[in-house]
Amino acid sequence: RPLNLVPPSAARGAARPPGAHAAPGPLCESVAFVDQFRGSQLGAGKKSYVLRLSFRAADRTLTGEKVDTAVRPVIAACEKSCGATLRG
Repeated sequence: RPLNLVPPSAARGAARPPGAHAAPGPLCESVAFVDQFRGSQLGAGKKSYVLRLSFRAADRTLTGEKVDTAVRPVIAACEKSCGATLRG
């Protein structure tokens, strides 16, 4: 699942948003930095980070609702660690 985060000005110097790797739960198989984006859609001087989160359960197929629930702690950790918000 792609995750697009926009950090506040003070955190934009980081190569990757802090917090994302610390939060995944047992269903999260991996967190990978994919890219960063800069453009007029974000506003002057802003950039967003794109992460790819992979989820898997060995014993069942995961529903969209289960994955949504699993993504929330990652977003919360990024918000807490550097003030990043979900782009969208």
